[in-house]
Amino acid sequence: MHLIRVGPLQPPMQWIQTRIDHHKDWDFKIRWNEELENHDRICKNAINHYKRKRKRNGVADCMRYQILYEEWWFVIGADWECINPIDDLLDKEVKAYQIDTSRQFGSKNNNARLASMPLFASIPWYDWAMQLLDMINSITDYSTPAATTWNRLMQKRNQRGRWTDCVRLPMRQFIPVHYDGRRYDWNDKIYSLHHWGTARWNYIINKDKLKWTKN
Repeated sequence: MHLIRVGPLQPPMQWIQTRIDHHKDWDFKIRWNEELENHDRICKNAINHYKRKRKRNGVADCMRYQILYEEWWFVIGADWECINPIDDLLDKEVKAYQIDTSRQFGSKNNNARLASMPLFASIPWYDWAMQLLDMINSITDYSTPAATTWNRLMQKRNQRGRWTDCVRLPMRQFIPVHYDGRRYDWNDKIYSLHHWGTARWNYIINKDKLKWTKN
């Protein structure tokens, strides 16, 4: 399991530790700023652009796809608190996983019906990860990470065709609370709680808004 932390803020060890505690049989690699500088990254243009703009979520996305392609298996940001282990989600027949954002908070927007968060788990050398890297490299006019490295990029890839080996998991199980405070009204098992470190530009926990009980 790979945990990505990019930027000047101290890593949120209290959330990183929750993932380690829930996955005692897993090996962990924490990917810091030093690795970003010392590794030959495929999407150098995008990474350099978002570094200059201080859009660190875009930098982390580019790192994510390359890590998944070269190493595998599960890559997530350091600002995701673990609520339950993911072991019961994994299937040996599945090659990759993504989080479906097309129906977030009851949206009926058909234009976003294939939208997803960035690919977050895959087997090594899976062609999806390389295709995402190629799509980023083909961009000549970078806008926001949401458009170029995040959910709209995934939507464009999903629109290329259906697949049988990449599972889309419901967003509510990984992001039960949006960064603007909206909550899902479901009783599904919750696996993670995203604290939106980049979106909020800090790691201050709003305990009233982000209070959850483990299943």
